[in-house]
Amino acid sequence: MFISNCSGRKKGFTKRGSGWNGSGGAVKTGWNFILKYGKRRLKEGLDHRGAALIELLTALPLAMLVLLAAFSIFGMMLNGFDRIFQQSDQQFYARVLLEQISRDVKESSSAEVLNEGQVLSLKDGEGRSVRYYLNRGQVVRSSGGNSIPITENTDQVTFSDLSGDTIRVDVEFKQSQTELFISSICTRKH
Repeated sequence: MFISNCSGRKKGFTKRGSGWNGSGGAVKTGWNFILKYGKRRLKEGLDHRGAALIELLTALPLAMLVLLAAFSIFGMMLNGFDRIFQQSDQQFYARVLLEQISRDVKESSSAEVLNEGQVLSLKDGEGRSVRYYLNRGQVVRSSGGNSIPITENTDQVTFSDLSGDTIRVDVEFKQSQTELFISSICTRKH
């Protein structure tokens, strides 16, 4: 903001000759002004830019509490995301397992539950055998000498013969913080 005098010349906030920097001349700009102004404030004892020890000792624990709370919330969020991903994986594996068993039961000519519900043995029209069983936390599909694990982190799988054509499959998954129990009924085609 500039003020105009009668002569039409523009001047700054101060009058010439009595500048606010104490120089007695025009207002100076640049490093000379900054250095001179800073020295003047230090000489007069007006520089209160630093923090006192008490202020630091009060602010530091408060800042640490705020940081601790922020990191706790961040950790809980990561833990929640991990749980969601575990549940998603378990549901995916369960869906794949039950779809595969359902497909094999529909295409089989005979179904038999062995070992008190721990093994499902199926035979197709050509006499080939397909077996499902739990081995070290994985449900395995065994066919023609090939064993392929279908699921991971499976706690228990139980097969029940409800009738000659209907098989019930119960699968229980347990992982560090999540559990999932799924049951399905599969029926053979005639």
